[in-house]
Amino acid sequence: MDTSICEAAMCLWEAMLEARSMEGTSQAAWAAPIFARWDQWGTVEMRHDCVALAPIAERVWMAIRETGEEDHLVPFDWEFIPAFLRRVEFTDARCSYAFETIDEAAMVADLLAIKAVPA
Repeated sequence: MDTSICEAAMCLWEAMLEARSMEGTSQAAWAAPIFARWDQWGTVEMRHDCVALAPIAERVWMAIRETGEEDHLVPFDWEFIPAFLRRVEFTDARCSYAFETIDEAAMVADLLAIKAVPA
């Protein structure tokens, strides 16, 4: 068992729960597609999404770490994972296979670029 992928899945789930707890607030506006999917397919499907996204998140994270420019995305669970989730396109499709089309290289570039944006 790859514990780093398991941890990524748990962090994704935690971030989704955190966003869900703020639903209806301006802080969670970015997560509207997640909420729509959640409302349509339920909690089990969202957990399956976390499992499907975990290896992708891990690969993107490792690619970012290889650049040595991950400081603005640390810690992994509270900075990187929410930033990663904001860039995932959630659809109303039942299965998580749509995530296979994620352009990981583009996501790495996008996540590295956010450090230049003022907070």
